[in-house]
Amino acid sequence: KETQIKKSEIESILEELILENKVYKENKKYYLKKTGIITIKDKGFGFIKTDEDDSEYYVSEFDTLNSHTGDTVSFYVLGSTSQDHLDSGRVIKIIKRKNTHVLGRLILKKNKKGTSYYVQSYDKSYDVKCVIEKDNLNGAVDGNIVKAKITKYKGQFITEGYIEKILGHEDDPSIDISVIAEKYNFFKEFPSLVEDEIKNIETELNLNEHKNRKDFTSKCVITI
Repeated sequence: KETQIKKSEIESILEELILENKVYKENKKYYLKKTGIITIKDKGFGFIKTDEDDSEYYVSEFDTLNSHTGDTVSFYVLGSTSQDHLDSGRVIKIIKRKNTHVLGRLILKKNKKGTSYYVQSYDKSYDVKCVIEKDNLNGAVDGNIVKAKITKYKGQFITEGYIEKILGHEDDPSIDISVIAEKYNFFKEFPSLVEDEIKNIETELNLNEHKNRKDFTSKCVITI
């Protein structure tokens, strides 16, 4: 269909949109470019949800660019899929990784090629393995619950890294608490300033304060 706009003018506008990160060009074709959070499913494909228009886009297992669940990615929009009629997308850049560590159990595996180590994630929403070279165990042994720092993202469910922290052994009574505390950055031990402040708390009652208080000493009181 003929229009009043020249082809060169349209191309010029599209090039400006590319500079504004709104359009992506590949093989002389132009695509709408967006940013969103990706979720990877067990079979390798995923879905990207955008903040700008709350839309969802299907991504095939071949178009995820080894992104992991929770990553912020840049992608361009393709046509709709035949199964669920969602627009599909192809990841072109991983802007930000959500997970930089893997919390889990260190596993030793022996086969004909030798001995290998990897950390199996405890987090079911981030079900990945982190391969650890022997020189990067940092004192950890098979069965330890550890925190591994990711240094390389090799695939959707495989990473490489090194042991950053040993939380304990899988049979330790309090290991579950240690894992939760590490995952959410809770303090298992109080800072020294808090410990020093506790020492200054008076442990004897001031009888002069009784007149300003209600007496519950004859009752059974449970506090949390």
